[in-house]
Amino acid sequence: MVSLDELLETLVSAIANRDLATTLGCFAVNAVVLGSEAGEEARGIGHLQSFFERGYGKEAACRIRFDDRIWTLRQDQAWVISNDTGSEPGQDAANYRLVAIFEKPAS
Repeated sequence: MVSLDELLETLVSAIANRDLATTLGCFAVNAVVLGSEAGEEARGIGHLQSFFERGYGKEAACRIRFDDRIWTLRQDQAWVISNDTGSEPGQDAANYRLVAIFEKPAS
């Protein structure tokens, strides 16, 4: 079984490397992703694919590791909050916060 930190590390690494297959492999088919911009969301694996394809198609890429993680576990859900800084090429560093909810799929 994969630990929560391993899952998050796989996801963050896949996003940093623009690895679409590995990124999508971290999500269930009915997953929801909410971005930081108004209206920036994807519901379901098809929309997730389009969401990440658009992001990966952008020239600049922000690299954030989210090393400092706080996990809260409750039944089949895990919440993570992580703060970090990152920057796009040629720009000043900015603060970022990741808030994610992982739910164990029913067997």
